[in-house]
Amino acid sequence: TGVQTCALPISRHLVLAFVLICSRRYSRAASSWRSLNASSSFVRFFCLSGYLITSILLDAIGEPARHYYGSFYARRFLRLAPALCVFLVVLLYVAPPFGFVTPDETRQLREHQAWYWGYLVNALIAKKSSFAITPLGTGSLWSLAVEEQFYLLWPFLVARAVTPRRVQLLAIATIATSMGACAIEWWMGHGGVATYVLTITRAAPLGWGALLASVRRRPGAAEVTARLRFPLVTLGGILLLLCASMQRNPDWLAWDAPRVQLIGFPALAMLCTGLIAYAVDTKSGWLTWRPLTTLGAYSYGLYLWHATLLVLLRRATHLQGVPFVIGAAIAFG
Repeated sequence: TGVQTCALPISRHLVLAFVLICSRRYSRAASSWRSLNASSSFVRFFCLSGYLITSILLDAIGEPARHYYGSFYARRFLRLAPALCVFLVVLLYVAPPFGFVTPDETRQLREHQAWYWGYLVNALIAKKSSFAITPLGTGSLWSLAVEEQFYLLWPFLVARAVTPRRVQLLAIATIATSMGACAIEWWMGHGGVATYVLTITRAAPLGWGALLASVRRRPGAAEVTARLRFPLVTLGGILLLLCASMQRNPDWLAWDAPRVQLIGFPALAMLCTGLIAYAVDTKSGWLTWRPLTTLGAYSYGLYLWHATLLVLLRRATHLQGVPFVIGAAIAFG
């Protein structure tokens, strides 16, 4: 229905807003609970993204190639490129003369600016095995890099699959490949930061969203999703509890812990898929509230700026902990 179609993008923006709150830092200094909150928000964000984008692509199958590909990529370019250009120009060339960025930060940003322009921040972080290589909170752009890299190829795969049933198999293959790649990386001793930020190891939630979108395009979709959502939520919840019970150290909630990445994130993706399946069959009128739809129009730009502005605010006020959260809420509210 129209309400459902509008509600899902808005719920995606609500998830994005939650990410803004939780993902201020990527270090051991951050509390484990806040760290897992931010990490789980990215899983929810990817699931919703996979569902929405794959739904758009499935609806466009059968159109001439210039419309199928041209419309999709033109829409994404116009939504993403201008905001990124403004952000990077300000950060690289406008802010330094005014003293908002230190000389070391300016040097580091300019030295690696090609990674930012090319949506490769996640590859840069993986290469250095540290978020420290991305100053001023720009490490948060890793999730945008994952999304853009995935959708660079995904429309071609969906077009080749043609039918919802084949897209369903494609989504299952994506989930299995991503989870397998993550397991292999950990087995080879390379797990941690790289498996957290690289597209190949983080594509499973996108695949789960795509799987739901393809199931929704098959005959009897409403009945199928009604049968699937409870098992998905239940099994996902059980696996999350299992993941928690297997940890025996005080840092068990860390985003780079092996069981969190190998069991916790896949379980959360299943749970989120079940919740999305419930949302698409349920009228959620409050999600169409006009202030939320207005916020949604600016969500991408807000996400680009949020971490950098929070770093600058902390630097200017020297606030920590709860006072900082209150100050940030006042500043950006």
